[in-house]
Amino acid sequence: MLFARAVDAGAEIMIELADQFWGDRYGRLRDPFGHEWSLASRIEDLSPSEIHQRAAAAFSTPDTLEPTPTVPADDPRAESSRP
Repeated sequence: MLFARAVDAGAEIMIELADQFWGDRYGRLRDPFGHEWSLASRIEDLSPSEIHQRAAAAFSTPDTLEPTPTVPADDPRAESSRP
């Protein structure tokens, strides 16, 4: 598998390879030189309405969204982000 070979060669996983609602298996990597790569493979053909339904379901569930990073209050960077 190309994704695993890239990781074995030193690439950093940015988005874990996984089946996506639009019908692809998709993942994203950063190689040791800093180049970012998106890898995808079609796993099923979907109609536009099926994609729309799956997207609505995927984004309506809070646990499918990544949390917003926060800066602890005692971190010096927290001061620069305050108005």
